[in-house]
Amino acid sequence: MDPRLFNAAFTGDVNVLLGLIQEDPLILHTVTVTTSNTPLHVAALLGHAEFAMVAMQNYPGLADELNQQGFSPIHLASAKGHWEIVRRMLVCRPDLALIKDEDGKNPLHTAASKGRSQVLREVFSIESAQDLTPKGENAFHVAVKHNQYKALETLIQLSSENQVLNELVNAKDEDGNTLLHLACAAKNSKIVKLLVSVQTNVEVNAVNSEGLTALDIAVRSMEGSNEPGEIQEVLRSDGAQVSGSLIKLL
Repeated sequence: MDPRLFNAAFTGDVNVLLGLIQEDPLILHTVTVTTSNTPLHVAALLGHAEFAMVAMQNYPGLADELNQQGFSPIHLASAKGHWEIVRRMLVCRPDLALIKDEDGKNPLHTAASKGRSQVLREVFSIESAQDLTPKGENAFHVAVKHNQYKALETLIQLSSENQVLNELVNAKDEDGNTLLHLACAAKNSKIVKLLVSVQTNVEVNAVNSEGLTALDIAVRSMEGSNEPGEIQEVLRSDGAQVSGSLIKLL
């Protein structure tokens, strides 16, 4: 990469970028990921919105490039919480909401993993929310696995507004785990309380691929302790059963 181009991206200098494009109209088209990042990656990472937009307008295909770490520019902007860049990139290229990184995650997954609530509001759609990682996770699973309470709260609000809440909060990953299974495994009582609140309508007695309910997992996590645990109490108050109890009821 021309060092002048890299420096312009690093500082967000739009005038230098425009001068380089005037000097060589194809300068961005010939950039390859031989180093860690393209100029658009650098601008997205550092939050240089104007530079990123000029670069994309000159060469929209630059947004499809994955860097050596396997991330596209919009993934980097999402991870860093640069919601304005994310918004403006999606105006230019709405399809970027579903672009996958090397691990098969879309920008919504990335924002959920980092707790970037404002970015979630920019990239959320029914399609992006239903989109799964290779492990069968939607963005809700990702938020819970990374203990991102605020992100989960935002996702619940957005999916409720789009009338897909029940589907998404009760979805199972490749191991058959619902959000409640994952929250219990992580011993995250705050997320468990959020999930069993009236607004979510979560299925507290869903079983995973091992035939375990969320309460089973909560009980197992407290083995060796004489205390029932806050999570167990919350689950039982919402009608949760261990799988053995469920079998007896059938």
